[in-house]
Amino acid sequence: MSTFARRELSSERGIVAVRSAVEDDAPRILEVMLTVLRAERCFHTIQADEVDRDEAKQRARIRAFAEAPRRIILVAEAEEAAGPSIVGFAELENGFRRRMAHKVSGFVSVLPEWRGLGGGRGLALSIPNWG
Repeated sequence: MSTFARRELSSERGIVAVRSAVEDDAPRILEVMLTVLRAERCFHTIQADEVDRDEAKQRARIRAFAEAPRRIILVAEAEEAAGPSIVGFAELENGFRRRMAHKVSGFVSVLPEWRGLGGGRGLALSIPNWG
């Protein structure tokens, strides 16, 4: 089981908290994913119309990552006017063999309006603390 202790970092727009995803994050993760995929079409290996929008399947995916020893979904959460909101997320996995345990692969998605403001940096700085 992968765990990650909540970490708070300051950004240009306030505090960004990075934490492990929980099943209740499924709707917002889907929303962020689709927003990012619609905003840019050339840097992803998946297109918006290929995303499974089934919330129950997304919840199951988050649960599977949480239960796996070398996989994790991290979310970057910022304080917005309406309350905390996920502004980005990262899906990560590290080497399954001991000699490759130092290697982490995955992807990071951050809402366009949060790029350059600390959302992605918070996720990137958190990766070594997990891996």
